Amino acid sequence: MPLYADILYNKCIESEFSCCLPAHFNTRIHQKIIMESTTDEIIMSLVIIALLIIESFQTLLSLFNKGISIDSRTLLLKKSNKELKGMLVGVKKISNLNKEQLVDMVLAAA
Repeated sequence: MPLYADILYNKCIESEFSCCLPAHFNTRIHQKIIMESTTDEIIMSLVIIALLIIESFQTLLSLFNKGISIDSRTLLLKKSNKELKGMLVGVKKISNLNKEQLVDMVLAAA
């Protein structure tokens, strides 16, 4: 059920006569608007902080699967000779090397 003050405020806004509102009512409306915007800002900040924390935990957990516990030599052995040669751009005499030798060269270059 709408309050009488809200009905009065809406009628004054529709008629564009804010002077018909009492002074204390205007301050209450402004305080309510300020409080709602402050509450919205706090809630949005908390949501953003929560999302950042979740994302950081996901990143930390993915490190174990993607880089820390997996040997770089094993990852390089899964690549094709063409990909390994692409990593060694600028190095001469790599066309006759086999995969093991290319992996050794990539590891030495890194």
